[in-house]
Amino acid sequence: MAVISPILFWPAAASLAAACVVLVIWFAARAAKSAPLTTEDPARAVYRRQLGDLDELVDRGLLASDERSAARAEAARRLLTQQPASPERPGARLWPFVAAGAAALGALVLYLVVGTPGAPDQPYRARLRQWASTPPQKLPAAEFSAVARDAFARRPPTDPRLWGLLAQAEVAAGDPMSALQHLKRALALKPDDPALNVELGVVLMTAAGNKASPEAEAAFGKALALDPNNQNALYYLGGARAAAGDKAGAAQLWRRLAGALQDNDVRKKPLLAAADRIERGASPAAPSPVDVGGQGEMIRGMVASLKAKLEANPNDPAGWARLVRSYHVLGDRAAEQAALAKARTLFNDRPNDLAPIEAAAK
Repeated sequence: MAVISPILFWPAAASLAAACVVLVIWFAARAAKSAPLTTEDPARAVYRRQLGDLDELVDRGLLASDERSAARAEAARRLLTQQPASPERPGARLWPFVAAGAAALGALVLYLVVGTPGAPDQPYRARLRQWASTPPQKLPAAEFSAVARDAFARRPPTDPRLWGLLAQAEVAAGDPMSALQHLKRALALKPDDPALNVELGVVLMTAAGNKASPEAEAAFGKALALDPNNQNALYYLGGARAAAGDKAGAAQLWRRLAGALQDNDVRKKPLLAAADRIERGASPAAPSPVDVGGQGEMIRGMVASLKAKLEANPNDPAGWARLVRSYHVLGDRAAEQAALAKARTLFNDRPNDLAPIEAAAK
């Protein structure tokens, strides 16, 4: 990496400090110039003016002669007893200049004590190259997303699934807004993909603080229109309807999802229980299907179903990424590591497919 040369650093630092000092002095000089030159107390001028106005008031018939004498005596008394203003101390107007110089000098001393003027800089491109040469599993989610984003910018993929996987990586890195942009790219290539529309709805909810929005509900609705049996669309759309206050609609969707499951599926009972509760008048904030009957039980049922699909068809990078992430949510570290190890074996020679799985592990 490049090192900042002191030949360039010190003149730049001195110029900035000098500019700040000049600005302070300039404003202080303007204030001093506009300040009054007299040191007389303004109250004394008021009383002096009152003495001059008494004769005029008598001439205009607004004040009797005897009253004038009393008013003149009172104004004169106040004028004599008023303490003169304290003269400005010598050098008082020099304090802004002293303070500005002291601040610049103090900053210089502090930097020399705790600063590191010889430290190397870290240009973004150099860091990006370093991250790209690091195994994906060793990169934090944010750095992995930066590498993938740079690669996609140089050679945009035409496969919508890759944009969807990058969106998942962005969500893992805590950047749902970037994930939204990537999902829009994916849907521009394949607008009729139910899975991408569901993912769009989930990311919209994430960006809104895990709250359903009209846009998210529309995405889930489109996914369900494209695939009436899409379980994820049924589940999330039901949650969106519940949040919007449509209890009957939410119950109908969850019952429809439960009806598509086998009788021994552990997800069936929590879904029906959720539908019953919301039909009995539970608030829109009532527990979702994954909470009713125990969150772990519901998620484990979904994970078991996903694992069975991957065992039958292991060539599904997105599925492996969801499986790894699901085990992480459950807190089952042993199963998470086992799934990650198997995915690394399967996609060892396919880094583009392995990358989102590594991101999910982060």
